[in-house]
Amino acid sequence: WPEGMFYTEKYVVPIMLISHALGLVWGTTVSLRALKKGVQEARIIVIGYVVFMITTLLDILGYLNLTAMVGLTEEGFMAFVFCMGIALSSAFSTAHKQKEKLVDRLRANIGKLMQTQQVLEFSEEKYRHLVENSAEVIFSLSTSGEILTINRQSQTLLGRSPRKLVGRNITELAASTTIGSVLMREKIEEVVRGRCRVSFPFDFRNILGEPRQMNVVLQFIPDSRNQSDGTVYGRATGYIEDSLGQYLFSEKQTYFLANYITLGDQMSQRLTQHLHHYISSDEIAAIKMGLREMIINAMEHGNLNITYEEKSRATREGTYIQLFRERQVSEKFKDRKVKIDYVLTQSYVGFRIADEGPGFDHRSMLREGATRANEERLSHGRGIQIAKNEFDTLKYNSKGNQVTLVKKFELIRGRKGIDAG
Repeated sequence: WPEGMFYTEKYVVPIMLISHALGLVWGTTVSLRALKKGVQEARIIVIGYVVFMITTLLDILGYLNLTAMVGLTEEGFMAFVFCMGIALSSAFSTAHKQKEKLVDRLRANIGKLMQTQQVLEFSEEKYRHLVENSAEVIFSLSTSGEILTINRQSQTLLGRSPRKLVGRNITELAASTTIGSVLMREKIEEVVRGRCRVSFPFDFRNILGEPRQMNVVLQFIPDSRNQSDGTVYGRATGYIEDSLGQYLFSEKQTYFLANYITLGDQMSQRLTQHLHHYISSDEIAAIKMGLREMIINAMEHGNLNITYEEKSRATREGTYIQLFRERQVSEKFKDRKVKIDYVLTQSYVGFRIADEGPGFDHRSMLREGATRANEERLSHGRGIQIAKNEFDTLKYNSKGNQVTLVKKFELIRGRKGIDAG
């Protein structure tokens, strides 16, 4: 046992004291580094390490009989623990203050984010309102031509639901599946490759399978994260008003129309676009309706030779569109045209609509058409009566395949003068 104590005192105790001293030196060094980095609590910890290290060093020197034994190690350790407690308390206090600052900053950022979200929601709603209520078909495409979004004007102008169009390729809507599809693909590639804007006329196919020419504008917007990717934005305009119409004095035109119902809408719009100089908007709308009915009558009953009995039966059975398409592609009827002569003067507007059909008994239709149509609740038969009510003159040729419609502006002005008097 005495020999064991000898080796313990000679080797183990000095080694423990030296390792203890090295630990104190290392801790002091780390604390000094933290102090240099601006950690305020490191000052207190350094003081504790220095006191503990000095007391320990004095005890080591006393143990080696180099100085008198003072026995201050325990007091130095207590001072070190006391300094560590103060440092931890200060650190917790600083952390709490930093947490409060972070919480305040987080609240401010959340408030800003909520304000930004409200602005974005308002902007999104305003954008949606502008897009959905636009008179144009507004859409976005992938670089391959897939329809990503499209507004509800596709229903108005093409008769196609936006929901059913999303996901389809826009080339599928081309009236010509060969030339039209190639043209659309080339234009998409052009805007993507050149990062430019292009405008071109394009024939879409509506729900009836008929062509609808529209002016298309495409523009490529690259992705901010990847310039090689992006979205093609486009719009298609079905009708462009003539901005020089206000200077028009008179005009005379002749049209030859294929047998497409949509052309009846477009032509009635085109032929009434300058009437606002002479009559009110309500009167223009009524004339447009009557004109459309007469054009469509010339197509379906004249050129396509769809009798009133056939139309009545097909309407009841829900097969009218199929019947119309069959007649459109029939070798007997497909080349027939509707001729429209149009004249506008300061005194009147006149239309002469002629088809290549066999004609019909317009006299009996004028007498019985409205009553018969109302009784059968059909959309046809009343077209002639609508035109008769809206035009001052409605006159057929003897064969019944040509009608002349005249609206006199003097009569309108005269009636307004009488009403004012």
